[in-house]
Amino acid sequence: MKRIKLVLPLVAIAAGLLLCTACKKEKEEQKSEHLPLVSDNNNDAITNIKWQLTKIGDKANDNYEIPLPVGDNLYWLQFNQNNTIEGFGCVNTFAGTYNLMPDKTSITIQIGCRTRVDEPYGYEEKLCNIMNDSTFVIQKTGNNLLLYYNGKNNYLEFVEIQ
Repeated sequence: MKRIKLVLPLVAIAAGLLLCTACKKEKEEQKSEHLPLVSDNNNDAITNIKWQLTKIGDKANDNYEIPLPVGDNLYWLQFNQNNTIEGFGCVNTFAGTYNLMPDKTSITIQIGCRTRVDEPYGYEEKLCNIMNDSTFVIQKTGNNLLLYYNGKNNYLEFVEIQ
């Protein structure tokens, strides 16, 4: 009887820890869930919104670059509903197409520069090189959009602008 009294609290503690671990894992999975480009209620859509580039990130090395200069209408892109994409860097415009993958959580992008003026900061060329013929995993949270690439080791971070 003494053994049972000693074992029961240990079993209860172990069960509680397992339950907490399972809940935490479920919350983490929900947090990292990738939202579709187009949903049934269209609240999570990223189309017809201007997205300004805020970071070019490297998760493997835990660092990122912030495009300069920061301005109201610099380094933005927009996904249009007709599968075209357009944008503006610092001095050049660019355009292309995108294709939504069947899972609706990733896209492929083909993009090219329309104008060819040398940009002093180098982010336009870098952005075009990253985006051209690449497949991205999409994650949208509120007014932020992350496009992961290179096996989710790198990302482009955008914020919605008016």
